[in-house]
Amino acid sequence: MLVSVPSTKPIAGSLRFEPALGVAASDARLPHLHLGHAPLPQPLCGSVMLLGNFDGLHLGHQALLHRAKTCAAREGRSLSIMACEPHPKQLFAPDLAPFRLSCGMARYGRLAEEGLHTVWTPRFDRAFAGLSAQAFVERFLVAEFAVSRVVVGQDFRFGAGRQGDVDLLERSGRHWGYLLDVVEDVSEGGVRVSSSLVRQLIAAGQVPQAVALLGQPWVVPVACVGAGRYQANPAQLLPPAGIYSVQAKSRRAAGLGQVTVEITKDRRITGYLPPQTAAISWGASARL
Repeated sequence: MLVSVPSTKPIAGSLRFEPALGVAASDARLPHLHLGHAPLPQPLCGSVMLLGNFDGLHLGHQALLHRAKTCAAREGRSLSIMACEPHPKQLFAPDLAPFRLSCGMARYGRLAEEGLHTVWTPRFDRAFAGLSAQAFVERFLVAEFAVSRVVVGQDFRFGAGRQGDVDLLERSGRHWGYLLDVVEDVSEGGVRVSSSLVRQLIAAGQVPQAVALLGQPWVVPVACVGAGRYQANPAQLLPPAGIYSVQAKSRRAAGLGQVTVEITKDRRITGYLPPQTAAISWGASARL
């Protein structure tokens, strides 16, 4: 699997940036990382934009991406996505247990892999969260990005107090001249696929079932903190304590072999992984 991501300190306003965990820059066209500190390059205005949290890029998210890609290709538009950092839950519930399915380099790697032209990462702070839904539309979708089309899921909410919804987006689109696509939920076994459902499965130790809903292996970046000892991002969700069979991945996403790791109750990851290991991934068969 080819994964491309920005470095941990990308250059604002740069059309290309140093790849980190994932793939060589020569192997992929990396997206523009828009932090909002500089004007958006003119060729990237008028895009088809996806709105949401996109934690994990599960099958439901992939349906949104498919619709947006189809529209962008048909209309000759660039493709952009909003990916707030930190996750809104981290602002409103800072003491919440680690819950992120994909954070840091792994998250950006998956977004870059999807062929996006722009990844917009507004900082989700009190000021951003306090914007009214209408102000969000007018300031960002219209004035800054001049979007041609917006793609969202049925339950997308935004703005202060989550007052914005698809009806507001549709009314605003008619006024400002952008189109709106609302993509129906994806269900598996009669149950709606969502990030919350994937989290519940992982927390319950049902990693293969979660991987099925993600539609791909679940990648968790790790850092070596001593001989045979590793740690994940503090916000990263991990499976319950136990012994797991995982694939070790290099910084360039190369497979380094199947290895065994133990996750302890205090979130320590132990095991003798190859020296180049930058991430571990769970597949369809994970627990020993």
